[in-house]
Amino acid sequence: LGATCGLLATWNGRGAGGRPAGVALAVLAAIELAALADHMLLGWLGLAAAVLVPLLADGRLTSGRGRALLAMVLALALVLFGMVLLNRSGVAPHWGALAEAAPGLPAEQRALGFILVLGGLATCAGLAPLHGWVREVGRGQPMVAAQLPVLAAVALAMLLRARGIVAAGDDSA
Repeated sequence: LGATCGLLATWNGRGAGGRPAGVALAVLAAIELAALADHMLLGWLGLAAAVLVPLLADGRLTSGRGRALLAMVLALALVLFGMVLLNRSGVAPHWGALAEAAPGLPAEQRALGFILVLGGLATCAGLAPLHGWVREVGRGQPMVAAQLPVLAAVALAMLLRARGIVAAGDDSA
């Protein structure tokens, strides 16, 4: 789905000087990085770029975009803090290594980390509770807005990886 949206954005942006296509392709590359990265922080970086690039691409910061930008920065901070809590074991931040080291973490710390990741990812994906930012982006950049629903799938994949860490710790306890 993301690749199809990227192809359509490239095709649509040829007559407009390439700027809309460039933004759409940057969002697509960030989404792919977030979805395919085995490293926790690379996934977060891809997610951050996929969320922030559409908000900052055209240089205009309206009041709605400003609120959306503030909400996304806070949501990304929640995700990052939750990931830090899930990685307090001191191992390399690869999802598999973190799942193996999860039994060494206290259950409360794993649960809090997962809740923070869940809240931040839900907001970044435009699911809840601050889903209005998707409309703000869609007003000026329809092809980028068409790619934003792919963020929900990426957020779900990252959430399932974080849940795997929590579940790995619960199995051995």
